[in-house]
Amino acid sequence: MKQKRLFKTLTVVLSCTSILYFNSCKKEEMPERGNEDAELLDCSIFTEDIVLEKNPERNVDYLIDCRVRINGSKLTIEPGVIIEFTENGWIEQRGNSEGIISAIGTANDPIIFRGTKNSKGHWKGIKIGSDNNENELKYIKLQDAGKENLAGLRVGTNAHLKLSNSEISNNKEAGLSIFTATPFVGVDVGEYAVNLTNNRVFNNAYPVSVHVQNVNNLTPGNDFSGNDRDEIEVETGNSSGYRILQDVTWNNLGMPYILRGGDVRTRGKLTIEPGVIMKFDLNANLTITKDGSIHAVGTEEKPIVFTSIENTPQYWRSIQAESEQPVNEIAYAIIENTGNESTGSRWKQGNVVSYKTSHVLNIHDVKFRNINPKFCAVRGPVQVSNISIEGHDPNEVCEHNEDHRQADNDYDMP
Repeated sequence: MKQKRLFKTLTVVLSCTSILYFNSCKKEEMPERGNEDAELLDCSIFTEDIVLEKNPERNVDYLIDCRVRINGSKLTIEPGVIIEFTENGWIEQRGNSEGIISAIGTANDPIIFRGTKNSKGHWKGIKIGSDNNENELKYIKLQDAGKENLAGLRVGTNAHLKLSNSEISNNKEAGLSIFTATPFVGVDVGEYAVNLTNNRVFNNAYPVSVHVQNVNNLTPGNDFSGNDRDEIEVETGNSSGYRILQDVTWNNLGMPYILRGGDVRTRGKLTIEPGVIMKFDLNANLTITKDGSIHAVGTEEKPIVFTSIENTPQYWRSIQAESEQPVNEIAYAIIENTGNESTGSRWKQGNVVSYKTSHVLNIHDVKFRNINPKFCAVRGPVQVSNISIEGHDPNEVCEHNEDHRQADNDYDMP
């Protein structure tokens, strides 16, 4: 399909000191707001391929006052383009489509998406919905979005996106949300559905909200600090759609993972880096299923912390070690506020629980705090060494043998 180009392309050579820099030049002020001369886009034109070009004689190139819907067409935005959005404006790339969004700026000429007012939540933002591998945002700045409590940039179910060298800031809620997993179905979303490289997400309510299957997409080399709450919001749940199906690594991003909604269950290998903090919701479990495994080995300087959203004893349930894989290990970690008894079979209750002789876990150099004193710190057929329990008898560590049954005889083991 022939592309429609808006504005004739002009080649302009500018020095680093005369235009907004991105990474390599001395920082200057943002281009002046003011869209009196901007072209008001008709949202009906995006049914065909469109190229938005820079007009160097305008402060703002385009104004959007409606929903731009990208279905089977391609939207290309060239370097240096500035688009302002009214309260009614936003961009939606439809799911299950062949649509493409390609906004590739440069370090000297970033592409800017912002509101007509410098106000958090002024416009809705951008939604990526198609699984086309050509979706790419590079050297962009996205600001002032988050209307209706939406993230500034949203990556939806099964969508693909490459996001690099970009800034997302001044948004009312999360700067970025990634929910490419399919809820209630449990599909394997793949490791590279979303690729993040050298981005900065700051001055938002919090940086990122993410489906539990997409935590693996949050990689080092991106800066998520400098928000009202420097926390990663992770959506969990008790349906099959919220299981971790592939091997994943939860990286230490310098801020805690807030796990809201329900249990965390893994059927792949869950690797947790030293220094990671995981905060679990009320009554939640971390369950390592039969075919899954866990490798959570911190260091003395950077222990892994398994704790709760509210710092309340017995707030969440336990770590359930149901795996039969020989590689399961939890070491140099802190486990606290476990032992909630509100739900679950009696023989699954506890702090760290393994309830069959076929289950395998090596747990050592771990400190327990504020656990339920009704239970042993560790129950079941596990290897245990160098455990400390604040506020409890340090010998109160039970293994799956006669001593365990006597020490914990109120609960029948299967």
